[in-house]
Amino acid sequence: MSMVGLDPINKVVKLLASAPSAEAIIDFRPSEEEQSRFDYLIKKKKTEGLTPDETREADNFLMAEHMIRMAKLYALEGKSAQAA
Repeated sequence: MSMVGLDPINKVVKLLASAPSAEAIIDFRPSEEEQSRFDYLIKKKKTEGLTPDETREADNFLMAEHMIRMAKLYALEGKSAQAA
């Protein structure tokens, strides 16, 4: 399965560059196709190992996940500060 058209880091960067609301950041989820691909890579890593390209792909998913989690944390902190 190829990742043509799926670049999770660019997707997160584009989201953040669009100056979204805190709610849009908090509600952000990967597409079903992205989640399915990531699940496949994790399963394959555990059972038979990944090729170098697949390892880079999985690493990109993990970096994108880290970036969006950090953005969600800051969005939640911002909402808490506004509510106080």
